[in-house]
Amino acid sequence: MVLTAENKLELPRYPAHTGPSSEYKQWFGRKSIHSYQEMHRVRWPEWEFERNCVAALVVAGIGHRKCPVRRPWAYTCIAGAMIVAFADTWPVIPKKGFGSEADIEEILWEALWEAVGKNREKLDADFLGAMMRNLLPRSSESRFADKWHNPDTGFADSSAGRVCNLRQERIREGKKALTRLPEPVQASVREVARHVPRMTRIVVTHISRAEHP
Repeated sequence: MVLTAENKLELPRYPAHTGPSSEYKQWFGRKSIHSYQEMHRVRWPEWEFERNCVAALVVAGIGHRKCPVRRPWAYTCIAGAMIVAFADTWPVIPKKGFGSEADIEEILWEALWEAVGKNREKLDADFLGAMMRNLLPRSSESRFADKWHNPDTGFADSSAGRVCNLRQERIREGKKALTRLPEPVQASVREVARHVPRMTRIVVTHISRAEHP
């Protein structure tokens, strides 16, 4: 990663594979579950908390604005805003673009991992852990990206074209989700969300130019 004098973080075209590829033994990983009863007592509340964190952040940050249709670019809007919140630097998409869309999540994840490593105390620990688990690129894509076009609970109102809107029902649910979170978590959601609009404009402008060079 290259930091310019204008507080912009120039992202590489290809991943360097410097971030973890699993939550196993990572500070943001979940503790092991050893019984079915424990699954219901511990896991379900954890999953509900994570869903609320992601929904609240997406809706607070994007709202009724146009946003990317494709998963990797939607991921860039949220992960990019997280990077700004931690490092006060704006991720810059390479002029020649990324090597491939398949690389995008890994590249943003590596930049986020570096930013968080130096400033973990900037956001609520529970919120941060939930977002790191959802943004972690796994064997195919992150949980966040997997949710973007989920037919039942997805955020995007279209799977065609370059830009879309959030589904109206997701907007309503995201607003409610924010109220269900503890105040320290709400504060972290708002801190990251204030950077999402600019990050989204950066991404939408880039993909629009790519379509009409």
